[in-house]
Amino acid sequence: DKKDTDGDGVDDKTEVDNGSNPLDPNDPVVDPNGDKDGDGLTNGQENQLGTDPDKKDTDGDGVDDKTEVDNGSNPLDPNDPVVDPNGDKDGDGLTNGQENQLGTDPDKKDTDGDGIDDKTEVDNGSNPLDVNDPLNGGMTLDENSIRVIRDNALPNNVDSNEVAVTVVDAAGNPKAGVTVNWTTSDGTLAAATSVTDADGIARMTVTSSQIATATVTATLLGVSQNVQVNFVVGLIAEDGVKVTNQNGDDVPAGSPVGTVLYAQVRLDGEATGKTGRGTEQLSDGNSLTYQWQRSKDGVAWTDVGSNQDTYTTQGADQGFTFRVNVTAQ
Repeated sequence: DKKDTDGDGVDDKTEVDNGSNPLDPNDPVVDPNGDKDGDGLTNGQENQLGTDPDKKDTDGDGVDDKTEVDNGSNPLDPNDPVVDPNGDKDGDGLTNGQENQLGTDPDKKDTDGDGIDDKTEVDNGSNPLDVNDPLNGGMTLDENSIRVIRDNALPNNVDSNEVAVTVVDAAGNPKAGVTVNWTTSDGTLAAATSVTDADGIARMTVTSSQIATATVTATLLGVSQNVQVNFVVGLIAEDGVKVTNQNGDDVPAGSPVGTVLYAQVRLDGEATGKTGRGTEQLSDGNSLTYQWQRSKDGVAWTDVGSNQDTYTTQGADQGFTFRVNVTAQ
């Protein structure tokens, strides 16, 4: 006769072969290819994993053993309930499944604690498990290299402003194939990241639905640079030009010699005009230009020397009225 120590009707050898406990009459697993608890793992697999073949959810975390095994979480740890391999539990940009393959912590954006999130390290070739490996060939954003390529777009969610930044290696040479992260304070980026070209340049465009000044930031391995771009309605408004003081107020008649006159310009879509616009580029690509004029009678006007957005009155200007013609060309 075959010995059956626990008296469950299954002999000891069969229980050992099939992963059940020959000392427990309540554990009579017979078939290693069966699935006693119906969780999707065979009885033999449960035996190898150490999970309970009588419980779908060994650790009681609400996620069955098979799902945890498939998705890289620990079916014996109730505090490790990763469910979806396509999810991103820590929000670092790597899926839970990718974290499992890499060995990174799906609960931490920065597994090695070096200040650089796991996704950035993976994208740029450094080791997300090594706190002393935050760089790949010393690559970094070239100092003060972020710049505006195209500015003053129309705020129509179609036309875009463009910025660029350069990535270099430790020797200062352009670094191709590097992923740069982007954010903006206003408007919408074309994408969250862009990759450097053969010249080490990463580019990004941004659109907006409203008149705004947006701060666009490029980040690589924890280092950031930013630049501002503008969204404007790019034509000078009808009746949008007048002469004011610095604060935008009318200049009193009989102002003393040495008074500084300011060209206040309002563009279409703006509620009020602005002084100090200089040679601002408009959305059609043209820039503001100025021509100051004076007149004794308000009919005959003569150009004066300044082509700036301000004019300081001289002694010879006494008794004259001033205006400024502002054009875009």
